[in-house]
Amino acid sequence: MVRQLRTLILLAALTAAVFAHQIEPERIPNWDRPLVVGIYPYNADASQTVEDFLEGLGTDHFDAISKFMAREAHGHGLELESPFNIHLANPSRRPAPPTPPPEGSLAAELRWATHLRLWRWRFDRQGIEPDIIMVVHYHAPDNQTRYLHSVGMLTPRIVLANLIAHEALDAQNKVVLAHELLHTVGASDLYHPVTALPHFPHGYAEPGQYPRYPQQKVELMAGRLPLGPSQAREAHGLNEVTIGRRTAAEIGWLNGQAP
Repeated sequence: MVRQLRTLILLAALTAAVFAHQIEPERIPNWDRPLVVGIYPYNADASQTVEDFLEGLGTDHFDAISKFMAREAHGHGLELESPFNIHLANPSRRPAPPTPPPEGSLAAELRWATHLRLWRWRFDRQGIEPDIIMVVHYHAPDNQTRYLHSVGMLTPRIVLANLIAHEALDAQNKVVLAHELLHTVGASDLYHPVTALPHFPHGYAEPGQYPRYPQQKVELMAGRLPLGPSQAREAHGLNEVTIGRRTAAEIGWLNGQAP
């Protein structure tokens, strides 16, 4: 009887997940207004090191992301003063959203999708009404044994980020957040999933450059600077990152122009 009840609950959860996916179609913003982004930080380790780092955060801490997005959007002809308005919430003490399951199990993915939507429905927005929710788990620098993976989702528009709470890594953290933020509005990755090397040509900021290497800028959705045919390094900061025409077209910044 207990087993049958668990099966019925699972089937109900899977049905809800499928239904939610059907009524929440993937869509690209029409950019008639800035999208409100709420950043909700978590102390992933419950450590004093992370606690001290979070106490030093302010909304202006993420100004570099807003300015970068505004600059790139203007470069592609978007007329908004800024495509994103970023707001920082207080560090959350409530349960964090569930992390994505390993790939390969459809049932696990549907259960996770259901739990994630339930979390989003219940979570404390702290007076922010975000179009995009960014849950940022900060980890202590000495706790790097786990694989820190971040993910950005178009439906629902949520980012689950894992970052190291250290000032020396803050510029790279902002690249990660900007990358995942664009996933929530329709951008796709432009790098090889195994080698992490940028795809040519769209993963290169200047594919027509001669000589081709080294590139001078990083395409945001590629995330790495091509130094040679089989060599690339991570972007050091948004100052050396750009958004290419393929990405701009995917997120609706080109107004029907060809990428």
